[in-house]
Amino acid sequence: MLMASAASGCPTSPRSSTSGAKAEFFVCLARAFQPMRTPEAEDAFAHVLADDLLELAAEAGYDIGDAAVRFAACAADPEVRLLTDYSALFLVPPVPVPLNAGLYLDGGLLGQGTQAMLERYREVGLAPDERFRDLPDHVSMQLEYVAVMFARAANGDPACAVRANEFLARFVLRWIPAFSRALQAAAERIPAAHAYGALAAILDAAARHETQPDSD
Repeated sequence: MLMASAASGCPTSPRSSTSGAKAEFFVCLARAFQPMRTPEAEDAFAHVLADDLLELAAEAGYDIGDAAVRFAACAADPEVRLLTDYSALFLVPPVPVPLNAGLYLDGGLLGQGTQAMLERYREVGLAPDERFRDLPDHVSMQLEYVAVMFARAANGDPACAVRANEFLARFVLRWIPAFSRALQAAAERIPAAHAYGALAAILDAAARHETQPDSD
């Protein structure tokens, strides 16, 4: 979703480092908010993702236990039809739960919040991939940016961890409450909203950890 310029690069993070685990954690979350297009992807979402997130969270120092347990139970609910529920939640107008965070931050598309996100991408040599047909404020694109910053930190650029934490504080923690409320309202009629609400709680816990004064 984000492409690096040849000059800036987009290194792969060493998993052995804390920053590397953080990078993989946010990559997992970024993918989780994208459509599950195959039966294999749906199965991984329902039966593998919670364990992956718990393992990475332990390495990163995030306390996501309760939210991860809740996610695992909700994602495996037999009433969940992930492909159709995802469309009903995030794609089919009138969209009950927008994945474009500018709608929560600014009340509309391509507002100041979205422009500020795009500027953060550009500052580090990143740009939205033209093949990803959405706006720069898409939840997955934001989380991919955070993952790339932690990956670069793991490869020896500690300033990128500061950038990741600033982005989480400046943007992500500001839209999560409204996003979570929208998921809670939609859960009355769309079963998968419970699972995505638990993912939002997982993201909130990680972001709050990163933005504490005594964070690593």
